Amino acid sequence: MQRIGIGEDLNELIHGKKILELSGLEKRVVIISYLSERPCSTSYMIATNLSISERGVLWHLRSMEKKDIIGEKELEGKNRFFIMDHIRGEDCHVFSILSEKKIGKIFSTAYERPGITKTELAEIFEVSRQRMWKLTKRLIESGLLKEVKDGRYNRYYLSKKSEELAMVYAERTNSTSSIIEHAIKKIGLNYEIIAHRNGILHLKIGDKEMTFSTDPFRSALEG
Repeated sequence: MQRIGIGEDLNELIHGKKILELSGLEKRVVIISYLSERPCSTSYMIATNLSISERGVLWHLRSMEKKDIIGEKELEGKNRFFIMDHIRGEDCHVFSILSEKKIGKIFSTAYERPGITKTELAEIFEVSRQRMWKLTKRLIESGLLKEVKDGRYNRYYLSKKSEELAMVYAERTNSTSSIIEHAIKKIGLNYEIIAHRNGILHLKIGDKEMTFSTDPFRSALEG
């Protein structure tokens, strides 16, 4: 059974170019899988990460918008897409920042290594300290990270807001699972639930196993 979904499974599918073999409806489910992990992404981000043309991605997104499967919000001059009711509307700005790959990785690194310094982050991501300051500044201004002065070092920790968001989305996993299942029904595909654990929903759709994040904030934390 072919596995399709978030993380390594989705990467294997894309790098193997097997995504080209999927039907149009299956491609829509892959877009749903991607947005379950990275809500409030742009069509360009989706196209780039899924190796589908942006024109094709937009066609699928618009078709799903007409069925109230996908929502859209303009932020900072860019159209952001998300699964309807998958996240709270007021959190779209937060997820739009985390959907940017490098910023999302910095956030998950700060989660894994509380108290990490700007210099250490710059070394890990092979950028200048000035560039790292600009990247962490976005996370601080959005309220996701807090910066603590420790002598000559600036150390980074998850903020209270991040801790609260982690709790909110952990408590929503069951309702989020139902939302994703409903979206797949609206697309027009039948499915069988294999498992739902640790914020990941495993479904069998035809001869393929597909995975979806029911806890998008945990997905952001774990990178």
